[in-house]
Amino acid sequence: MKIILLALIALSLVACTTAFPRADGTYDVPRTVEVRSPFGTNAGFVKLEHCLTKTKDQFGFAEYTDCHPHKDWVSTQSQGQGGQVAAGALVGLGFGLGSAFAGGSTSAAASSSSTAISKGHGH
Repeated sequence: MKIILLALIALSLVACTTAFPRADGTYDVPRTVEVRSPFGTNAGFVKLEHCLTKTKDQFGFAEYTDCHPHKDWVSTQSQGQGGQVAAGALVGLGFGLGSAFAGGSTSAAASSSSTAISKGHGH
């Protein structure tokens, strides 16, 4: 059980995309750009920059300055969300149509269970 817990903790830390502080007081900062497409493929690019200083803006968010490219841009792709929304709607439509055409057997099952409940309480 301890191994599974440690693996889950390690996995949650690996998935972070925040800046990574280095031992020398500088930071490695990931930068991402993404072009989203609802029914196609999302296209994006990612790169890693090495930043020398960290400051806070007026809202308390970290800003990294004096940054230099550490790695070149790498292209990324992911599925658009529109296909998943449409598939979910079609599944919901299928459940709705299925329950509409199966209405007679559903009401019969409900009446038999209500009869059994009332029969047990009567004298």
